[in-house]
Amino acid sequence: MGEPQQPQPAGHRTTGQPAGESAGESAQGSGPEFRERLWPGPATWLLVPLAVAFGAATGYIGGPFWAAVGGVALAAVVVAWLVSASTVVSLNADGVLRVGPARIEVEHLTGAMSARGERATALRGPLLDARTHLLLRGWVDPVVLVGVGDPEDPTPAWLFSCRHPEALVEALAGHGVSGPVAVHVPFSGGLPLWGPGSREALDAAAPRQELGSDRGAED
Repeated sequence: MGEPQQPQPAGHRTTGQPAGESAGESAQGSGPEFRERLWPGPATWLLVPLAVAFGAATGYIGGPFWAAVGGVALAAVVVAWLVSASTVVSLNADGVLRVGPARIEVEHLTGAMSARGERATALRGPLLDARTHLLLRGWVDPVVLVGVGDPEDPTPAWLFSCRHPEALVEALAGHGVSGPVAVHVPFSGGLPLWGPGSREALDAAAPRQELGSDRGAED
């Protein structure tokens, strides 16, 4: 499978539905569905009145008319940008996951995990594989990480923002996508960092000597 491109990862088979079609309109399939739009948070919308004030101040040199024009024009640009940035994350009944303009069939996914807080921050930062396909929004903290299992696909995973990641992971499990997702970082050895089979779980079962630690050392 090819690396995700615009509008979709190359080589992945997709349905004929347009990107904006509701998952409930699927003609086939009966699996769980999920859909949400990543609207900006309330604080982000404060950019609109700030744009009005800045645009009005810029146009005020030409008089009240141009001040109004400047405020409205700049506010319209900001609103258009915020709306275009509020992409859709969805899973339809046929098992097609859509993340913004990209889409992939669940048969190509090996597992899915949700993350919030510190885990989400780690996945977006120090644990991020440069080959991962990303769709992140700064106003959404939680993320979902799904593994891509095709050995011919140079993209090992997708990481994307999602306000209800647990609900999406549960819906993916209903399509047979379950199990941990391996995160490739030096200290994990390719093991999943959390959950069954993780380094933490393995260490608990059989402690081992680690660099900079006396864990597992004999008394």
